[in-house]
Amino acid sequence: MVHEVARLWRAHAGPVPELPAGATGAAGLDIVVCGHVLSYLTAGGRLDRHRLDAVAECLPGLRRWASPPPPHDAACTYFRRLLRMAELILNDPDGATRQQ
Repeated sequence: MVHEVARLWRAHAGPVPELPAGATGAAGLDIVVCGHVLSYLTAGGRLDRHRLDAVAECLPGLRRWASPPPPHDAACTYFRRLLRMAELILNDPDGATRQQ
């Protein structure tokens, strides 16, 4: 699981694409999720319960921004990748190694 998140993280590098007008909260969501993805990777696939809960709380927003209206295909791709990383982290089958 960590390897797939790392692969997606490498693909995710780069500037944030143009967001739709009125994209309230999208930039903050990006910062929060990217921070937790980086923490997960740095810790070798481990996150404490507080961080896992924070990632889970971001899912509705990620889902909303994963399908913005045209012509924001780049933003859609960007947030879909963030969503996929969040889902992988939350569904990491190696739950026994998570910090409590």
